Amino acid sequence: MPLSWPACPVGSSFAIESRIGHKVEPMQSRRDAFLVVPEARFYFDAVQDIFFADFSGCVVRHLENVEQLRASLLERLAPLGKKVPAIVNYEGFSVSPDAWDAYVDMAREVAQAHYSSVSRYTGGAFLRARLGRAFQQRGTAAHVFGTEQDARKFLCCTRQGAAA
Repeated sequence: MPLSWPACPVGSSFAIESRIGHKVEPMQSRRDAFLVVPEARFYFDAVQDIFFADFSGCVVRHLENVEQLRASLLERLAPLGKKVPAIVNYEGFSVSPDAWDAYVDMAREVAQAHYSSVSRYTGGAFLRARLGRAFQQRGTAAHVFGTEQDARKFLCCTRQGAAA
């Protein structure tokens, strides 16, 4: 059963303008261009025992953005008190070259500390390959799929294999 993810404010006046249909004045500071991820972006489904992280349409431009994401994730994962399986949506997600390594390191650290298994998905072949390569270079299994259905299928199979 696919989840319907809420729209993400991307943080750039152009992207916001295109989403709401009228001109928005440019932001004063490019450093403040990333908007904190809203609570609706992270969801723990207790019935399925799966944590969902939705980064669709989000843009990470600076190291401060990476730390904001880390804090938001830890705020929601730590209270669970256990490692949980996770599905991460990367549709339309982007990270600036300056923040790329910090983002991938943060994602790996969060996954190792809080996820029993994780599958990720994006329709973007370039991002899928880039994420896969980055996680493999850090000694972490990538499991980046092209669709949410494939990500769910992998997670389901992984969980069934662990139960056997």
